[in-house]
Amino acid sequence: MSCKLLQERVAVEAPSGTNRIAVKKIILATDFSEVSLAAVPYVRAVAAHYDAEVYVVHVVGSGVFLLLPQPEQEMALHEAERMMRGFLQSASAWGPSWKNLIQGGEPSEVLRQLGKKLDIDLLVLGTNGRRGLHRFVLGSVAEEIFRWVPCPVLTIGPKAKRAIPQEVRLSHLLFATDLAPSSVEALPCALQLAEEYAAPLTLLHVVRQSNKEERLKNGSKR
Repeated sequence: MSCKLLQERVAVEAPSGTNRIAVKKIILATDFSEVSLAAVPYVRAVAAHYDAEVYVVHVVGSGVFLLLPQPEQEMALHEAERMMRGFLQSASAWGPSWKNLIQGGEPSEVLRQLGKKLDIDLLVLGTNGRRGLHRFVLGSVAEEIFRWVPCPVLTIGPKAKRAIPQEVRLSHLLFATDLAPSSVEALPCALQLAEEYAAPLTLLHVVRQSNKEERLKNGSKR
């Protein structure tokens, strides 16, 4: 596969007035993994920037939780409470004072309900956790979360820099788009972030060459 790169500078405006995005409440969804912990300084930095409340949320048992006998549900919840305490103690190195919530059920549905109930403005996820975000974030579960939660979703990948809050800043933003309406709807978020952090914003759309074009190109090199 190859792609064509076209570069052009355009002037666009960030949302203004009542159209601006207000981040007052944030959910950090965690499976207690190291990658999930790596998302903490990013959440802390965004929360400090917007003076936002943070809720640390763990969903127990995935979709099978409600099928477990009551004693097993209680054991799973107690174990999650223990792990949450350890996670928050580790996170306290960055000084956050956050609320925490533990609930059993299907992650996408629980996060959707909490997002609506708490009027959440941003959901943050760490990806590729050792134990878990394969079931919690990747694949079809990720699609369900992105599709149904009523707020923007920020994912922190395994290659993201491990940083303390003071070091987290947006110096350059990349907005990848397939030009679909849902992608265009996300553009105001990127524009506002670029404006608030005085950071350049690059819009990227990748156009794949057809198989025929690829064959002709390869044939011309012979």
